[in-house]
Amino acid sequence: MVSCCTTNTQKSLISTPSSPSTNSNCTSLSLLGRVRLSLHGVNVTVGGKLSSLEKHIEAVKAISLFEGTDFKLASCHFPLNDKVAHECGFTSLSIRIVKELVTFTPYPLVKAPDVSNAGRHLSAVEFHSALQSAGKLVDKESLAEDKGLVLLDARNLYETRIGKFDMPNVDTLDPRIRQYSDLPSWIDDNSEQLRGKNVLMYCTGGIRCEMASAYIRSKGAGFENVFQLYGGIQRYLEQFPDGGFFKGKNFVFDHRISVGSSDTNILGTCLLCGLSFDDYSSRCRCSYCRMLVLVCDSCREEEAVYVCELCQKHGKILSSRLNFMRGQGKNASGFKGRTASLAKKLKNIAELVFVDAPHELPFIYHPCVSELECSDESSFSSQQILPRQKLAGENSILSGWDHLMGILGFSQGAAMAALLCAQKARLKGKDRQIANKTSRELSSLFEDGCSVIIEHDCGHIIPTRTPYIDEIKGFLQRFL
Repeated sequence: MVSCCTTNTQKSLISTPSSPSTNSNCTSLSLLGRVRLSLHGVNVTVGGKLSSLEKHIEAVKAISLFEGTDFKLASCHFPLNDKVAHECGFTSLSIRIVKELVTFTPYPLVKAPDVSNAGRHLSAVEFHSALQSAGKLVDKESLAEDKGLVLLDARNLYETRIGKFDMPNVDTLDPRIRQYSDLPSWIDDNSEQLRGKNVLMYCTGGIRCEMASAYIRSKGAGFENVFQLYGGIQRYLEQFPDGGFFKGKNFVFDHRISVGSSDTNILGTCLLCGLSFDDYSSRCRCSYCRMLVLVCDSCREEEAVYVCELCQKHGKILSSRLNFMRGQGKNASGFKGRTASLAKKLKNIAELVFVDAPHELPFIYHPCVSELECSDESSFSSQQILPRQKLAGENSILSGWDHLMGILGFSQGAAMAALLCAQKARLKGKDRQIANKTSRELSSLFEDGCSVIIEHDCGHIIPTRTPYIDEIKGFLQRFL
């Protein structure tokens, strides 16, 4: 059993403690984690033995600059695996002096808001009472009674997926942002939803609300009434163990991953199947933006491609899995190497899965009536192969292919792919290159928009240069 300590303070400091002294204290106590120091305050998350953390807290409290600092101490188990430990920053001690404790804007020339103008702190009880009375505090310093109440979540989408405040009759705004630095743009685009309102903000531990609330208030008239939950969701759940108005789990940035209340209801859902799920311990990520995604145990696959909600919304597409079949005498690993260029060009569109040839199939043999009936342009041999529905046996080439979205055939594999696609036709012929005329005849068997003919002069290969690769990409994207 280990413990973790989170230290947040956001105030203007004339100077910051030196890194060597901080390093010496943490190192001597065998504490691992992240320490961020700036002129505006500190943000620390370290883990170790409970007794060591208590000594660390006492040492920091002895420094006058840290008067009023909010120390959060929690017990937890060791990380579930090395990946969780690495991503949560508990494999080493990282101490850095930074310009901003949390990056508020991606533009380095944009000045950060003055945190001295941040919204007023509300204790967990005050925050709860404000929601309960839908706009009024229980003490004399109340919210403006003539203004509506808006609840604003300052966290990222992967956090709000698994838990958020929910109060009937109170407008709740979830920016659904990928990272904190996206929040200023969202505020700019949605400022009219905040103008003239009592804005109640919250985040995990409170530090993100300091900067964000100051930014809202900096907009001037109509944006004065901004309030923030002191200590964040963590302090709220300590005050209301049953969850209060917070539903689901609180995502945390240490190897606990998330912390829930006594209410065991699950708010999150699996990205793929939609079933209730809220466990990020697998650390599955979007293949495009690398944001964490929820993928349940049943849907999770090794090296799978996932596309988060935001990337889907902005036109990103889920890659298809295409079975790649090629000519006789070429094994899968060898052909995979020869088509590496094609796989690279299609990496955001299709995942190529390779199988060995030759492909064993049940045949029905029919003697060829005459050589005249089996011309080079239209026939291949005296063998007639049954369509796909006749190949559904346990030992057929289709066994185990239910997860695939298509078949890409090359050389001998092209004949096999054509057979599997041509449900209404029977092909005759020997193993050989498919002639131009026959290829065009095969394309006529497909529904409108489901075939394309690409002619090239590159020889017996699949072309990967423009304009051919663009035509291939365009065709595959029709089905995504």
